[in-house]
Amino acid sequence: MTDISRRTVLLASGTLAALLSAPRWLEAQENAPARSIRAIQPWEFKSIQPAESGFVLNRASIAEGLTALQPDGRVVPALAESWTVSDDAKEWRFLVRDGVVFHDGTPVTAEAVKASMEALVPQARRLSAVRIASIAVEGKETVFRLEQPFGPLPAYLCDYAVSVYAPAAFGADGKIVQVISTGPFKVDAIELPRRISLVRHDGYWGQKPMVERAEFEAVANGETRANMALAGDADIIMNIPTPSVSRIAASGMMQVHEVANPRVHALYPDCGKPQFSDVRTRRALNLAIDRTALRQLDGVEDRPPHQAE
Repeated sequence: MTDISRRTVLLASGTLAALLSAPRWLEAQENAPARSIRAIQPWEFKSIQPAESGFVLNRASIAEGLTALQPDGRVVPALAESWTVSDDAKEWRFLVRDGVVFHDGTPVTAEAVKASMEALVPQARRLSAVRIASIAVEGKETVFRLEQPFGPLPAYLCDYAVSVYAPAAFGADGKIVQVISTGPFKVDAIELPRRISLVRHDGYWGQKPMVERAEFEAVANGETRANMALAGDADIIMNIPTPSVSRIAASGMMQVHEVANPRVHALYPDCGKPQFSDVRTRRALNLAIDRTALRQLDGVEDRPPHQAE
């Protein structure tokens, strides 16, 4: 299926576009550029609804949001060129990037972003903490007005459940009926729950992948993925079990790369446990969280507009 001769396995997962834009292991292919690639990952694609399987769409570089996370955890502009926040952190303005088109060729506008957000936010579990009062359009800006201050909003908008989809992607009930987003790859065919066939989105606003086609296949069993790596059965294999790494590296069949991924960690105390039955214990835990420090760490105060790099 592919012209690539130097295959890669990954100890962690990354987006397909990041791997295929200009990776070191493809630099030697200038005289024989890859036309297609097969990527193996552990997550089954059970639905086309973003709140259910949107993380697969994002990792396959099909869908994007207003913001994106860098490997070092920084939140950077994506479909939003920049953003500003009011002094009370209750009004956020995201300037929609010019010249971006959806996979169906229609333009990405502030109105399209608003419609997508209004359809998807109610299903986005993490966004329930934000308490959005309204979403409006003012010029080229999509404006979020909140019921209470929320400093980490740009980080929450990285959530795969609120990636931006085209108006034609939605049915009358607000559910996704076809996957039409903005990423560097677009869907050619879907075979739930195992396989997505992709083609390059030549109208992509950012750096385009070097390959024209990609197949994203789910193999849930880690040992099976390791055996596929030992046999050289794919071009990219994600999330290799640690005990298998040395065997794969020694085989010479595939190169092993470690890709750092940002993670969001949360503390969920189980208040059904006996140790939390006393309200004083729960109150003490609540007071131990320094919310002022967290807000300052997020940089809400004196934050300038966040420009694309």
